[in-house]
Amino acid sequence: MAQNQSPPLNDFSDVPKNVMLAADFLRSGKAKIRLKEGILAESRVEYFKGRSAMKAFKSDAYKNASKHSTSKSDEKHPPFLKTDEDVADLLSSFLQHGLIIRVERQAPKSRLLRVVPGQTFAAEAQFVWVYQGSQLYRNLLGFGIVTITLAGVMFPLWPVQLRIGVWYISVGLLILLGVFFGMVIVRAILWLITYLVFARQGLWLFPNLFEDVSVVDSFKPVWGWDPPPGQKGKGSKKRSGNGATSADSGAEVSEKVDEGADGDVSASGAER
Repeated sequence: MAQNQSPPLNDFSDVPKNVMLAADFLRSGKAKIRLKEGILAESRVEYFKGRSAMKAFKSDAYKNASKHSTSKSDEKHPPFLKTDEDVADLLSSFLQHGLIIRVERQAPKSRLLRVVPGQTFAAEAQFVWVYQGSQLYRNLLGFGIVTITLAGVMFPLWPVQLRIGVWYISVGLLILLGVFFGMVIVRAILWLITYLVFARQGLWLFPNLFEDVSVVDSFKPVWGWDPPPGQKGKGSKKRSGNGATSADSGAEVSEKVDEGADGDVSASGAER
């Protein structure tokens, strides 16, 4: 494959089903693999580190998905992986079947990628996804967008009772939105007052409100203090009323620092 060639199209009909199941897992949210965006042959692509993929296949989520696998040829379940060598062999098969291709940056901190001549697996290498996963979700999403658009255009033709119901729902959503923004404002005012009064230790209402957690966990705990000034930057972001912290664990922080040390950058400002 030429170094600047874009990822080839493939129907993957010759790929074993259990390998495809493993690829589907790696593409799903359960894998929690860190994807980055780059530019390969003037096309925007997603790529990841081999080490990140290996960690996903050694996770409890994958072990639960593959625990019923009876053999390496079992096509009903993704293959069960016992050792790092098994994981590396599986990812090597991804390369052999064209599910992924190995790439490298054209410059140390560049978003521009090029294909590596030797397509072998290495934990520290980067790989671009060729396999795009199941298209069912995308097809359903496209159909839903078209349906909603047509329904909106035909709104004047809706029955009167249905239009009234939509109006009430819209008002209810606007009220909820207003309550949310009001809570954010009260939250900021409360923090500012307590920050000035209690020697730079502000009180947060719902300290996890804007953290990357579930909706329910966003409202747990109800309140929490900023850490003392001397403890800032030591892994503790907010201290709740019962002493628990809302920061990430030290392992997660160290992993992010480790992954960021090799110069990976976000795709929000990717070159076009």
